[in-house]
Amino acid sequence: MRRLAKPLALCLCALVPLLACGDDGDATSSTSDGTTTGSSSSTGSGESTTTATTTATTSDGSGSTGTTTDGSSTTGADASSSGADGSTGEPVTACEAASDCTVVEDCCSCLAILQGTEAPNCDLQECLQSACGALGVSNPVAQCELGSCELAPLPCNPLEVACDALPPECPDGMLPSIDGACWSGLCVPAELCDVVSDCSDCPADEACVQFVSHAPVTRCTPIPPACEGVPSCGCMGADVCEAPFDICNDIDGAISCGCPVC
Repeated sequence: MRRLAKPLALCLCALVPLLACGDDGDATSSTSDGTTTGSSSSTGSGESTTTATTTATTSDGSGSTGTTTDGSSTTGADASSSGADGSTGEPVTACEAASDCTVVEDCCSCLAILQGTEAPNCDLQECLQSACGALGVSNPVAQCELGSCELAPLPCNPLEVACDALPPECPDGMLPSIDGACWSGLCVPAELCDVVSDCSDCPADEACVQFVSHAPVTRCTPIPPACEGVPSCGCMGADVCEAPFDICNDIDGAISCGCPVC
């Protein structure tokens, strides 16, 4: 055993310079959930530049890669950050244009929703006609109204009826729609109508807007998100009371738009 001690010590000494040698400052480290590789080089001026590339793998198999030239860290795709277009990464909850909305038409639903949001679940895979067809909506169109996605309204104004037929009897929350100059024979949700009989026809999440003239008209209008569920002239009057109906008054929870020259 003593004979092997000296040769072994000499071998270990010979390995030390080899272990100490390597590339010019390169270093590599790894972890169980990702790989990080960094390199640095020195210039004649004494300044150093560091480039780091990080690849991380999450538990669901997705990954994110970022590269910086100053050694700063990057965030993955699941973090909220500001991009080149100024977005904050926060979810969009209000529309700005009709292109932000889409129509949901199946056996259960006939409505407009924000692009990217989940449609209501429908257990019926087959039906004789869609929910839109049952309401007499043959070509549903989505529009953006005061930040909310809505279906283009159906004509329900009784003043436009010129026939002798009687309207159908509709349950609460439903109103008879018209087709041309006569009743269509269908009852549709009041919120789909362009005109309602009075404020009681408006759902809780919509504002009742009355246009006062010799032929008054009442409409249900989405409440803008900025109003926080409370409609008022101060919050949405400028959006709904347009000329010539530009005199706005708050009356018993409703908005009245008056026309001084009508």
